[in-house]
Amino acid sequence: GTTHFTPMTNMRLFCFGFSLVALFLSHVEGANIDVNWFVPTDADSLPSRTAVVGDTMTFNWINYHDVYIHPSFTCAQAGRKMVGASSGASYSFTEADVGEVVFACDVSVHCESGQIMRVTVSAMSMDTMAPTPTTMETMMPTATKETSASSAYSIITGLLIGVSFLLTISV
Repeated sequence: GTTHFTPMTNMRLFCFGFSLVALFLSHVEGANIDVNWFVPTDADSLPSRTAVVGDTMTFNWINYHDVYIHPSFTCAQAGRKMVGASSGASYSFTEADVGEVVFACDVSVHCESGQIMRVTVSAMSMDTMAPTPTTMETMMPTATKETSASSAYSIITGLLIGVSFLLTISV
């Protein structure tokens, strides 16, 4: 015969589905990863970072710098790709970036002096949708209108997930 669901079962299924959609939407937009872009004075190079497809990395600096992607994974400039020449330059990671991407400053000897950064990029999956301590550390947002809008979006999404979860377990 035909399977019939009770109104309670229908409500539980709806709430569970809504929770999954809200969780997915919370990461679809991607995180904004702010980078303080400078020539290090006490290190070999800038610390490595991690990102997920859909994340956007924004490079902020004072003085004179630029940002290039170096496919050589070194300071060699062959095949480099310009990201930006003014503070606030940003790069959004795509599926083509999964693996490792290297950013460098090509002003004078900045790269050779350590202004080079490796980013390990992973594909979006159910495991990468929930923030981890590592990704939370790399996000450290600065106070901008975009960050405020993103924070509001995250808070609303979190509330939707929480309410949906409570509805799911209480129905």
